[in-house]
Amino acid sequence: MPLIAKACPTCGSPGQKFPVRKSLKRAIRTRCANCGTRIESEVGKGNYTLFFIYLHLVIPPLGALAIIGILTANWQWTSSAVLLATLLGYLPGIVLHMLNQNVRNVESK
Repeated sequence: MPLIAKACPTCGSPGQKFPVRKSLKRAIRTRCANCGTRIESEVGKGNYTLFFIYLHLVIPPLGALAIIGILTANWQWTSSAVLLATLLGYLPGIVLHMLNQNVRNVESK
């Protein structure tokens, strides 16, 4: 079972997760792999605003570190800054969506 996955609210099959590439959006839709029910996650405006304030505080220092690493040809600094920016950017978004998942319409198969 993946690290950040929950059971389907309808059928209870484990391992339902939202795509990582869409975790920065406010609303995400996916389907259960077992029963096909549409699972939606819509983060509230307050949480979404706090998430973007967090991103604006965390990502710029790491971007500056990546640029300095590129200019000085220190690729370990560059790769670690990009890896940390990716983890610290997408991981909280995925967690927010996993906490807010719900089934809007059970007949949406």
